[in-house]
Amino acid sequence: MESSKYPFRPLSHIADVVSGIFTRSSKVFVLDSYKRDSFTFIGYSRCLREKVIIESDVVMSFLRNNADIAFCGLGPEAVERGIILFESKDIDDFNNSIDASFLDSHPYLNDYIKQITPNIIGLRSKEICKSVNILNRKQSEIFAQNKHILAIKDKWCQSFYDEKGNYAIPKEMYGISMKASILPPKVLTAIFNSALFSYLRLHNEFDNSSLRNSRYESILNFPIPTYSLNQTLIVALERIVDSLIWSKKHKEQSMSTNRMERYLYQMLDMMIFELYLPEYVQERNISISDDLQNSILVNNSINTSSDVSEVYSWFMSANNKVRQKLMLLDTRSPELLYPIYTFLIR
Repeated sequence: MESSKYPFRPLSHIADVVSGIFTRSSKVFVLDSYKRDSFTFIGYSRCLREKVIIESDVVMSFLRNNADIAFCGLGPEAVERGIILFESKDIDDFNNSIDASFLDSHPYLNDYIKQITPNIIGLRSKEICKSVNILNRKQSEIFAQNKHILAIKDKWCQSFYDEKGNYAIPKEMYGISMKASILPPKVLTAIFNSALFSYLRLHNEFDNSSLRNSRYESILNFPIPTYSLNQTLIVALERIVDSLIWSKKHKEQSMSTNRMERYLYQMLDMMIFELYLPEYVQERNISISDDLQNSILVNNSINTSSDVSEVYSWFMSANNKVRQKLMLLDTRSPELLYPIYTFLIR
């Protein structure tokens, strides 16, 4: 990519990236096995060892790093934890307290704070806000808005687009809020879940292992395309992401769905190769843009199981050029694309 005539910019130049929450007193903030409605949140407090009720607007769904979040994340009903979070405007820094008017409008929260204060060793009542306000300003801004959430598990990266700002994340995960990008959110989702992203990010982390935050830096430095893009490729990538979202949501239904997901990943990786290395794939005769031009991925929307099945059937057809070129990676790009393609076993 360094020799490409196409421009790229580091992710940090076009996005705000934050790591998740480090909760030193997690038993105070994190509520387990919860239920939520429009107004209240009921969860188990490890601090009080009982269920408590908190107003919903101060409790965010709190993901675990070991959850499978690729493409679609988890539905609210599948998230096992909530976390109490304040916005900066609700904290009175001058008086070192939570804003009184905010607590007046949140009686359940006010009652919970009164109960947990004696259980926090060495914490004076007036300093409870220091413990509760665990977000820095940038985290507070990013968590409340649409963002990509990224998890790194060994060498594999998983990501989904949190369109409504519903989720908070632990310190092992990252929130990515785009400031300026010509790429649609679904294409960024494709990039963050691709073999190319996992491969290059890991190598960047190893190359900079002497840095204290080499993992964080490997995300900040990842190159994002900023040139006028091949629209056929963009549309096809969005359709593949739609298909993988459907597949992830129905993964437990059958083995055929799991097999279908594997082939969808293969198509995604081939498209990302061309997005990043258009000249290279042309030179090696493994470009797939023309083959996608009149395909179902460009001309049809993906909304139902039958739509996804049609994508799978198209890809598996005997004369499918995309699949044929994918099978040529080991001979036409043994030194570059094939090692990246086989980097993840999916």
